[in-house]
Amino acid sequence: MAVLADGTVLELGGKQIKDASGLSLKQLLIGSEGTLAVITRCTLALLPKPETSLSVLVPYPDLDTGIRSVLAVLQAGANPTAVEFLERSVVELGEAYSGSKYPRPDAGSYLLLTFDGRRVLFTADSDYLHEDFSRLADTPLYAVFLNPLFYQAYYNTRLFHGHFDTDTLCVYHVPFPEDDGMHMQDMARRMPRGAADSGLRVLPLTEPMQQIEL
Repeated sequence: MAVLADGTVLELGGKQIKDASGLSLKQLLIGSEGTLAVITRCTLALLPKPETSLSVLVPYPDLDTGIRSVLAVLQAGANPTAVEFLERSVVELGEAYSGSKYPRPDAGSYLLLTFDGRRVLFTADSDYLHEDFSRLADTPLYAVFLNPLFYQAYYNTRLFHGHFDTDTLCVYHVPFPEDDGMHMQDMARRMPRGAADSGLRVLPLTEPMQQIEL
């Protein structure tokens, strides 16, 4: 519920995802931050706290480039949780007040992006999983991506449940059939059956452009 300057009371929104055809007056009033109306009552949907959150500050050479990039980011499917556009003049006021400095003082504008999600580890081609990643033993990971050779070399309960706090392993970097001299395709397809006894879910990536659901 919101009240306009002339006293008009508006009730906007609903439980459905799509509640307006054309422009959304509800979103307009929210984005105005109190300049168009006073929000007197609102109903919010509670979401689970994300496992991890990351903020990214992106500098742009001028104001116009920064403004155009907002739509480009949203159309790219990056799905940021929050997008904040900052002009250089506003940043300078904040710097003068807080005493801290933004990077790239030559930038004409910035985008501050926030991403929420799950903790996923890519081990790349590390040769020493037990040494390189043992410090992650107490960090819950939603999934770990492993090279098939390292999966075979370190496949035991002690490693995966002692060094990685995860129940999902994704085996990637499997060669295409014409280059598969070590028969890694067959190896990868056998992995889910072999891991079931230890309570692991193994998802082998064996096809080009393959999609998996974590």
